Amino acid sequence: MESNEKLFDVHEVSSLSYGKPPESPETAPYYRLLREGVISKLERAQSNLPKGFSFRLYEGYRNPEFQKKLFKEQLTRTTKLNPIWDEVKCYKEASKLASPLKTFDGTPIVPPHSTGGALDIEI
Repeated sequence: MESNEKLFDVHEVSSLSYGKPPESPETAPYYRLLREGVISKLERAQSNLPKGFSFRLYEGYRNPEFQKKLFKEQLTRTTKLNPIWDEVKCYKEASKLASPLKTFDGTPIVPPHSTGGALDIEI
């Protein structure tokens, strides 16, 4: 369901720290974008960390085309590592690490990173 929350650049609206862009140049312009509510929750959670600890954003928003590429690469790795598994099992296993843009049967889905609602962080 569409939340209608705006995406904001963490650099411009928050004290949350972030690292350099991830290794994929395709994500560099977008990796600091998160939904407003996600930023608020992260700031609140960070305030509860033990003294001297903080979050560091690694990657937030990913455009759908790049997400599709990530999933395809993960599916290829999973299939190669598990040659006796059927297609469905490989698809489900690959989906645990990288979200696809559709279910195995072809139903479209929106990956959380492509909404600005998911992120990768470090403490």
